[in-house]
Amino acid sequence: MPGNFTFFTQNIVDLRAEFDESESKHMIQVLRYQLNDDIYFTDGLGNKYQGRISEISKKGVKCAVLSKKSENQPQLTLGVGIIKNSDRIEILVEKCTELGLKSLYFIQTEKSIRSNLNTDKLKKTAISALKQSNGAWLPQISIIRFKEVLSLNFENKLIAHCQDQDEDLKEKIAHNSFVLIGPEGDFSPTEIKLALDSDFKVIQLGQRILRTETAAIAVCTLANIGV
Repeated sequence: MPGNFTFFTQNIVDLRAEFDESESKHMIQVLRYQLNDDIYFTDGLGNKYQGRISEISKKGVKCAVLSKKSENQPQLTLGVGIIKNSDRIEILVEKCTELGLKSLYFIQTEKSIRSNLNTDKLKKTAISALKQSNGAWLPQISIIRFKEVLSLNFENKLIAHCQDQDEDLKEKIAHNSFVLIGPEGDFSPTEIKLALDSDFKVIQLGQRILRTETAAIAVCTLANIGV
C-alpha cells in the first residue's frame, strides 16, 4: 500500500465518497492505490476522512467512509493588493493555505497593475496545498474593490503599510484578525487614510520592506503562533 497521502473531494453522500477523474488518476495511476486500500482525504470544509477504496472505473474512484474527524475553522482573513506576477500570486495562495486561512480577498487598489485573476486556477493551487499540508479547510478566494473592503464586518481589523509609522506600535495579529497588505508600491496615502477612518489599526511586520507575498506568509505565521 502507498504512503498516507491526502486526497480531496466534496462529493460525499451517505458514507460514500467519489473522486473526480483527475484525483482518481493521481490516486491509481501515479500513487498505485488499489481496490480495498485505505485512503485519507478531506472535503475542505473542516472534515478529514479515512476511507476504503470500493470501486475503480474509468469514471473515477469510489470509497466507503470509515471515519470522520472535524477541525475548527481558521479565523484569519487576508486582504491582499493584487500584484502583477502570477507566479508570486500562486506562491502566496499555496503558502497561506498551508499555514491555515479562512478567506483570502485579492483587492483592486490604486496601484494594482492588474485587476483580474484566474480564481479557478488559484483554487486548484489551494487544493493542492491543502492536500500537501494535510489540512481540513480550503480558504475562500475572491476579488474585491478597495472601498468594498472598508465595509466588511470584522472585529479586529489591521493594515500593514510602508509609510512612516509610530515606533511604539503594539498591535498584535490575533488568530481572528482581518489584515490588509498592499500591492507593489504599497497602498496609496488616500487608501491608508480611508482604512484608518474605518477603524483599521496599523501593524508592523519588522523594519524591512517585504514583498507582498512574503508579508502575507509572515502574517499567517504570526497569527499561528499568537505573536
